[in-house]
Amino acid sequence: MTQSLAFWVENSSENAFNTLGLELHFNYWHLPDDKINYLDIGVLISGKNKCFDSINVYLPFKYNIKSYIPTLGDKVVESEKLISAVFNNDVSNIKPIRECSAKYIVFSEQKDSEGIVFFTNLSHGTSEGRVLIEEYSEDDEVGTIIKFSNKIFNCSEEYKEKIGI
Repeated sequence: MTQSLAFWVENSSENAFNTLGLELHFNYWHLPDDKINYLDIGVLISGKNKCFDSINVYLPFKYNIKSYIPTLGDKVVESEKLISAVFNNDVSNIKPIRECSAKYIVFSEQKDSEGIVFFTNLSHGTSEGRVLIEEYSEDDEVGTIIKFSNKIFNCSEEYKEKIGI
């Protein structure tokens, strides 16, 4: 995979790509005062979540697991101003989804039924429903694969059904 970022979906359904819509957002944050750089990867999923096994991201470097911030979403969603800046749209309403550490966000130009589910706590680990972070090596190349299991996102489908969306 050399020195490139990669993104792919693993699926168990032949028709997954006919029913799944994905939109990627990559943001690079450079904070000179803190001498820190961040890569922020946002994935907007539309369609039925159950048609894929995992969403995967390859980073062309060895990742320090201590750098992973599972509660970053909690910090971001605390500020409607920040959420509006991240999504380039004014926030109309934010509702908690307690079953899966997420928020249902509706923007000013949307109906309630068109909101997004924003996951606020994506813990890593090897059990189902967690983000799997593993080292990848081939020849002299070392990188990291981050896997987001569809089990993480299932509660958003259940929530939408529960409130009639």
